[in-house]
Amino acid sequence: MRVKKYTAKNMKEALRLIKEELGPDAVILAARDIKKGPSQGEVEVTAAVSEVTLHKKNFTESRMDADTKERFRNTAARSQKTIIEKIVDRRLAENNALRGESSLSRVLGGDGRSEPSQQMNSPVNKLKRNVTSVSYIDIPDDAEMEHAQAHSRATAAPAKQNFAPRKQHPEAYEMAEEVSKLSPRSLGRIRNAAKEAFTAGMSALESKPVKNNYADITNDPREDFRFEKISSKAQTMPEPAKKMAASSAIRGEQIEVLQSEIVRLQSLLKQSHAVPMPVNSHPGAEYGIHFELSFMFQKLLESGVNIELATEILLQAQKEMDALQLKKRPLVDAYVARWILTNTKITTDAFHGRTHFFVGPAGSGKTSMLVKWASYLSLKKKKRIAILTTDTQKVGAVDQLKIYAQILNVPFVVIRSQEDFSGILTQFANIDHFLVDSPGMQLKDLNEIDFLRATMPPPEMAAITHLVLNCIAKDSDSFDSCKRFRLANYQDLIFTNLDQSIQHGVIVNVSRALNVPLNSFGIGNSIPEDFEEATKERILDLIFKLTRIQRGVNGHGI
Repeated sequence: MRVKKYTAKNMKEALRLIKEELGPDAVILAARDIKKGPSQGEVEVTAAVSEVTLHKKNFTESRMDADTKERFRNTAARSQKTIIEKIVDRRLAENNALRGESSLSRVLGGDGRSEPSQQMNSPVNKLKRNVTSVSYIDIPDDAEMEHAQAHSRATAAPAKQNFAPRKQHPEAYEMAEEVSKLSPRSLGRIRNAAKEAFTAGMSALESKPVKNNYADITNDPREDFRFEKISSKAQTMPEPAKKMAASSAIRGEQIEVLQSEIVRLQSLLKQSHAVPMPVNSHPGAEYGIHFELSFMFQKLLESGVNIELATEILLQAQKEMDALQLKKRPLVDAYVARWILTNTKITTDAFHGRTHFFVGPAGSGKTSMLVKWASYLSLKKKKRIAILTTDTQKVGAVDQLKIYAQILNVPFVVIRSQEDFSGILTQFANIDHFLVDSPGMQLKDLNEIDFLRATMPPPEMAAITHLVLNCIAKDSDSFDSCKRFRLANYQDLIFTNLDQSIQHGVIVNVSRALNVPLNSFGIGNSIPEDFEEATKERILDLIFKLTRIQRGVNGHGI
């Protein structure tokens, strides 16, 4: 077996070299691209051929002169194989003396090291039988490809006629539009009427001038009298006149039947055109919102306001505004803005009360909000504060708050039971505000509910409870948290992570649905800068996206 690698600029050049050296029966074992630069590349092809096949090719070329050998190498691979087989067969016929010898290599002048039986099981023949290897003879060259393409063009069926698009045929487009306006029920009625007309016409053509047959077609009592009158007259006529009169009567009756069916079809078409076609409804149409307010309906939904609240606002606008005002968008914006300012509840004093208890689900930002409160009251308001925590469940929660308390230089106390609150009021009599933290809980099992009840400030402390919610939470999750924390008797709401949300409608949705005022907002992670008290103007700004949320500003800035 002869195995050799060839490197060329392209695959065509590599195949030409393989055909010249190894012959048409060479087997392509592998091929890969070789990158030499950004715009340069070569191919490397590995080919193999058996020794006997190579001897046949070399023997054939040895019997040719230079010109014949050049023409032989330029012919197609299949033609080369045919020529080689003919010359070898002729050589075998001429050497009758060698007919008894079984080695083909001895006839061709080889060394006889490979017998035909061994060649059948050689690695090259195994590769040729493998579907992953390709024989050179199975790869069509340029001449064969051109011949096959010319033959396919000559014998190809005529191409189908390319019709112009429907837009280039306005008449056909209009007809299609007219048909598309009919409802399926109308089309069915028209088809049934046309079928009945066709059946009636065929029956009339096949009928004879007999009363019973004609009565079956018309089903009209007046036609019975007419038929009897014609029949009585026909009895006094000659035979040819009788036949002519009968045929003319039949034709007239057929025409009348078809005319009546045409009139009925025309009436059906008029009825179908009179049916109003459904049109694409505008946003909010299914809730009774006028087209003029559809833009505001869509704006409210995009800001996160739920459908129920948006519908309530705009239906009330339709009642209080006249038709001319509804057509002016600035007036609609002003009405919705006034509604938000009027119906949004805000605490009169965010820091009212001495004891503030922060509750909320896990991840809502209670601890961060408590620290922002502590920093704001201590640094901005110059108040004396103390930090208390009941979160003994979360790892590192106590240490975290303790570090913040040391930074602010304020007292810090860990509450493990409700009895621990008893000495707080007397021990820290000079403290203006107690800020009490609680663990993040979902309150979905009795253990968490019992723990919250056991660690809540006692009634004598008159604690103000704040429910802390995350602004990026879904409405359903926020409403569920509000429902579960009712046992804490929260008085207002605090929303955090305003900077991480692009829809702030959840603030209005929850506050409006629960009729609970808003206390303050947490914007980011900076302490104490990312904190601000809630205002109606801030709610309006978040819904209408009037300004971009900024971080690191003062407590009232945006």
